[in-house]
Amino acid sequence: MTDSVSTYRALDMLTRTYAPKVTGRVPYWRPVPPPVTSLVVVPTWYWERKPAITEDPLCVLDANGSYLSAATSVEVAHGQLARSGRRQFDRNVPGYWLVDVHPWQHDRIVSPLGTGTRHRDEGKIWLTTPTVQLLQHLTDEGYWPGVDVRDSWTSRTRCRLRGWSGAIAHDREKALAQGDTELYDRIKLGYSQAVTMMGAEGKSLLHRPDWSMAIRAQAAASCWRAAWAADLAGHSPVAMRRVDELVFPRYAVASWWSSGGTTPVRVDTTGRRLGTFKVKGVLSRGQWLHPESDTTSRGVPLDTPR
Repeated sequence: MTDSVSTYRALDMLTRTYAPKVTGRVPYWRPVPPPVTSLVVVPTWYWERKPAITEDPLCVLDANGSYLSAATSVEVAHGQLARSGRRQFDRNVPGYWLVDVHPWQHDRIVSPLGTGTRHRDEGKIWLTTPTVQLLQHLTDEGYWPGVDVRDSWTSRTRCRLRGWSGAIAHDREKALAQGDTELYDRIKLGYSQAVTMMGAEGKSLLHRPDWSMAIRAQAAASCWRAAWAADLAGHSPVAMRRVDELVFPRYAVASWWSSGGTTPVRVDTTGRRLGTFKVKGVLSRGQWLHPESDTTSRGVPLDTPR
């Protein structure tokens, strides 16, 4: 853990202590980015629908440590990305993929490509491996027309950032256990900034925009999968915002909270377990439709969704 009272230097932890090694070698810290890097899209969304009267009230859920959880599970390129052209998609290969854009046919949930998608070129889009993994899964299940790779930049060697993310998760859990909110906020800010700085050219030893986009795309895909699983289970989301926020009818959240088995959305209101959601607040349908009339309940913690 950093000794600084003001800064949690997550990026330094990665390059100095927890560098992922393959055959004993550290990764390429500053490879030349592929020329298509600026065209690669990480899905984001601000989507909502009008809730039915029977869906009053609503629960706002927020993913617990979405970037940190994503950094634990995503695979990234250890070496430099090289052009691999038109090839079959391989979910185990990190990199960028140019695939066809298809209309999303399900109005109960936002497209897995997000809203306001930019950089479309004649019906094609550059995406990272986590997003194309999601599209391939939807293709296999019959919900997406198919994944046809038109071009690609990939790496034959890959690694995970588990040592780094595991150390941060340990510090995060310790701060939560001690009730040290100031330290927790520094840790959260530190690793969020680290993910951003990976993709920004600067004085840092590390410049890996492909890592930054892979982590953010993994976080987005995980959130979308949770919403999709809930929809398939009969509980469509009312809104999806800022990639890591979902809104559902409170009765749906209550059923997941009380269930002892597998649920489409795992709820942990303590905010401690990675890969789960905490209840950020509760709103009446009227407050949701007319937020200007009463904003007092937005963001109000809710110990248990009754």
